[in-house]
Amino acid sequence: VSVTTAAYFKLYSENKISAKKELKSKGESILNFADVLLNSRNEKFFGGTSDEIPQIVQNEVFKRFTDISKGKVFFKEASKHPMLKRNLAVDYENDLIDYFLTNKHIKEKEKFVKENDKDYYILARPIIAEKRCNLCHPTWSAGDVIAIEDAKIDLVDYNSDLDTSLYLMMLNWFLNIFLVILVSQIMFKYEIVNQPGFTS
Repeated sequence: VSVTTAAYFKLYSENKISAKKELKSKGESILNFADVLLNSRNEKFFGGTSDEIPQIVQNEVFKRFTDISKGKVFFKEASKHPMLKRNLAVDYENDLIDYFLTNKHIKEKEKFVKENDKDYYILARPIIAEKRCNLCHPTWSAGDVIAIEDAKIDLVDYNSDLDTSLYLMMLNWFLNIFLVILVSQIMFKYEIVNQPGFTS
């Protein structure tokens, strides 16, 4: 019983670690795409080939991305003093901004949060001001952490997968224990009880 329980607990722990790595991979994919999109829009904006504000374009693209995911995946450029109201940082994003301000060598941080009674996984990166940002933001200095970008993923599928995994493992655990006990009883009966000279 102890060996079987330990084996299934180890398997469940490994499944949980694997599921968390998959969450992080999804978050990194979202942030990488956001970076490529923003950089390309920045080059067009600063190069004078487009007058569209890069952050507004980025917001519109990811709004459609959220719609396609049916509200399970979000992207946000969160700031304490945003140009767009939708980018105003909430409490946990303010904490992340402060974290990156005091830990400038850290380039990525993950976090589990609860918002409106729902559980989310957050992967965040600091947004660092460039020298050319002074054209629109004269108070910024190059190298300053001025905001964060974060990918937020609804944990409903993650939790459902873990619950299903746990249920199946418990079922297998019960069946394995039952079979071990059954085999033990049969062996006890035929190897000991049915032996000549055995008295109960």
